[in-house]
Amino acid sequence: MSSLSSSPALSFRVPSMRAFERETQTVKLIDDTHCEELPKIYQGSILIKELGVLGDENKSIVDQIKSFEFLEDNWDVEGARKIPYNVIQRAIDLINIIDENNINVYLASPGPNQEILLMLKNNNREVEFILYPSKEKYVKFEGANFIEQGSLESKEFNSFLDWIS
Repeated sequence: MSSLSSSPALSFRVPSMRAFERETQTVKLIDDTHCEELPKIYQGSILIKELGVLGDENKSIVDQIKSFEFLEDNWDVEGARKIPYNVIQRAIDLINIIDENNINVYLASPGPNQEILLMLKNNNREVEFILYPSKEKYVKFEGANFIEQGSLESKEFNSFLDWIS
């Protein structure tokens, strides 16, 4: 009877479901094992994430954004206006979507015109989302180069997440 052993001379073909996703009510399973011959069958990656639970970095950003509710008019001593609750809630909603895609918000900042800035960065790419009470904008950069800007409503949000990943 022969036994299976791990050997550098052996390789295995691992079936793959590239970017396979399966969701239940509490867990999202992503299998990103590449379909290629691998010298060790245990290579690959599986991410199990509990749905509705933010990662630590994005949770900190959400806590920071919630604190914007306590900023009063003139919070910057230069006439900045209080950020309305609907802008705070929209920023939190976007962070939940961003987190579901395993991306961390790099920076969140209040602005003087009742806006919140959310910045995503990956290597030399950057996307900024500027959320106002009555409009939402985006600005894209690659390195120091401006790429484009426009109304957030006019583009599919996931296209930004794909671009930054």
